[in-house]
Amino acid sequence: MGELSFSKTDRVNVDQVFIINVLVDQVSNLAGWTLAIEYNPSMLKLQSVKEGNALDTEGKGTFFQQGKINSKSGTLTGLSSVYLGTGGVEASGALATLTFKAIQRWGKLPAF
Repeated sequence: MGELSFSKTDRVNVDQVFIINVLVDQVSNLAGWTLAIEYNPSMLKLQSVKEGNALDTEGKGTFFQQGKINSKSGTLTGLSSVYLGTGGVEASGALATLTFKAIQRWGKLPAF
């Protein structure tokens, strides 16, 4: 059975840029995925979204949509990718990489 998770970051300082990876582990027959992400816009600014390599394990390519960032509401919608080969793949690794900037102080990174 597959698992979806986020990479961990223990402590982040104000004005520090950091990365959170959206991860999958041992997902069978993955042909595509879609996600919506919510975050606290008073604490974080989502700067960029990049595709990971978990879906394109066989080199057939993907159709990646980096989604739409709404910095005011703290949402990322329409983030998705579709495998362009036949069927699905056995996937482990990063689906996407989210780059954030901390804009307000806190003790530990909020849970995603």
